[in-house]
Amino acid sequence: MEFDRAGGSEGTVRRVMPGRAVVDLAGEAVEAHLRGGLTQGKRNSVHLLAVGDRVRLRRSDGPLVLVEEVLPRRNELARIDVGDKRGLRKQVLAANLDRICVVVSLDKPRINPRGVDRFLVLAASAGVPALLVLNKCDLRAGAAGETPSAEEILELYRSLGYQAIGTSVPTREGLEDLRASLSGRLSFLLGPSGAGKSTLLNIIYGLDLRTTAISSATSKG
Repeated sequence: MEFDRAGGSEGTVRRVMPGRAVVDLAGEAVEAHLRGGLTQGKRNSVHLLAVGDRVRLRRSDGPLVLVEEVLPRRNELARIDVGDKRGLRKQVLAANLDRICVVVSLDKPRINPRGVDRFLVLAASAGVPALLVLNKCDLRAGAAGETPSAEEILELYRSLGYQAIGTSVPTREGLEDLRASLSGRLSFLLGPSGAGKSTLLNIIYGLDLRTTAISSATSKG
């Protein structure tokens, strides 16, 4: 890996760890340590770096690669730090996003419209376009008339101007549409436990993310 010692080399943060980060540099994963000065001084964020940050790297005189500079963010998805009683600090979940994917399930756990709306408001507050993914469309929630059908739910959000995709792993419904929608974009997946976020990513990208069974008592993951 070649570095421009004068101006540095720019990359995108893919993983954040204490004192260091994994940075995607022209398709290669590089582990970089935070330069000491970056951790000094007051800041209103719990962590200095977030996934999606653009950073400038340089190689030290030794073998270490250093994060020399964190470049300005075009957007950030953040929440108030629960450990800060004054509410002055935030926890940045991700930065420089192209899309926020709100993943919910028709049933097990049953879709909660108020929860969906909270996620959509969070995306709007971050200034990031939202995609609604209604998973487990092969299920039928509740007795007839209790819960709208998957198509009715999707059409409701589409009528409000949102892109919405129905998916099902057993039937493969919507998986190619979701893959195409995620392709070439930096996306952040939000949604309740058990909705199928990890399962969808495992199927689409051939990953091996940990998944758990749905609780029979709570119908949640």
